[in-house]
Amino acid sequence: MWAVVVASGRRMPLDPEATPDGNIVLLEGTEPDGALHIAVLPKDQATLDDADRYRSHFSTCPYAGSHRRS
Repeated sequence: MWAVVVASGRRMPLDPEATPDGNIVLLEGTEPDGALHIAVLPKDQATLDDADRYRSHFSTCPYAGSHRRS
């Protein structure tokens, strides 16, 4: 699933399943194209509401290197 990092405005692919070791949380609001807003947190930072955490698909995709910009 695609999301927009609030701090940078850049789009990022996420793995669709929540995971306890993720460092990305979903925020309220969406982009006009339906993309979610997200925040990237330090891995050891707890959230106030124990929100589900996700991982960037770049960290788990076996083909990530072929999609990176140079």
